[in-house]
Amino acid sequence: ADSGLWLGASGSYDDAGQKLRFSLDLNPDIPLPATAIPVQIESVDVTVPGPWRLSWAVPGRGAAPAVPITLRPAAATDTHHGLTLQVTEATHTDRLIRVVADLQNPPADVQLYQLVRRDPGSEQWALTVTDEQGTRYAGDMPDVVWGPAGETGVSDVGPELGFQALTLPPLAPLARRVTVTFPGIAVLRPGRASFDVTVPSGIQLQAQAGRPPLSDPWPVDISFKIGGYTAHFAEAQLVAVNEDVYLMLVPQPAAGSGRPGLFGFCGLRITGPTGAGAPTLDALGQGPCTLAPGFAVMDPATGEIVPGMYQVEVNSYTEYVPGPWRLSWDLTGQP
Repeated sequence: ADSGLWLGASGSYDDAGQKLRFSLDLNPDIPLPATAIPVQIESVDVTVPGPWRLSWAVPGRGAAPAVPITLRPAAATDTHHGLTLQVTEATHTDRLIRVVADLQNPPADVQLYQLVRRDPGSEQWALTVTDEQGTRYAGDMPDVVWGPAGETGVSDVGPELGFQALTLPPLAPLARRVTVTFPGIAVLRPGRASFDVTVPSGIQLQAQAGRPPLSDPWPVDISFKIGGYTAHFAEAQLVAVNEDVYLMLVPQPAAGSGRPGLFGFCGLRITGPTGAGAPTLDALGQGPCTLAPGFAVMDPATGEIVPGMYQVEVNSYTEYVPGPWRLSWDLTGQP
């Protein structure tokens, strides 16, 4: 102890040379000894090569399989900004939970479009799953799809109007109540608007490391009203997607003020400079609605970008309705 040295934080072992390397930290108030420094090793970690294999029977295999429990908790509702969201069905298995929700008695012109898992302002994942004991579970499992035997067309990827599904992790065996919280929902509303955007001549795409080729953005001044909201775009840009070139309007900041706001534009119809229709790009959004409208500007016959003015018609829009939304139900079937 009086040497002023102690084992440092760094160290490594060279398998090929079978040499252990480590550092010693020196107390700056004590001079470095001129003699050999003894090092005492009190214990070692030994690696025993495998491969090691551990095997066990999965519970339920060879016996009666675990039976999914389907609940229809009528009291699992939440209301914000005049809209009520209700769990219509919750199926619990030993591997996952599948929750289906829809609006309860919505206005005639409103349809549920999406359960929003990320906070639009920060883009941070904000969906949480907890039980009555305070246990917090991993969030949404969007890449897992499940449905009863014989049911076809089951999908949790991308929204379909009306019923929306969440695939969640299973609860601990002793849990009796589950609460799902997410920042907002998106609803589809009718509305019509149109605007023009011009693609300049001579615009070029530039290669991007690890990203699709992009052009330099150019300024535009596009403003239009839809559903009581004013949309504005100040920049446009070309992007290469799947062997085609699309014009993309750079989106304005997403709604995040705690009040409903524009979330996407739907049912786009594009007329190009030649009078022909142009396919829209929904890969930049989720489903048929997107906050960044995009459409093809390349002539498929020549592979050339077609400059000129494009007319864009918007036939509906999505509105973000903030919460936070909380849906909670008892696993015993009680309210």
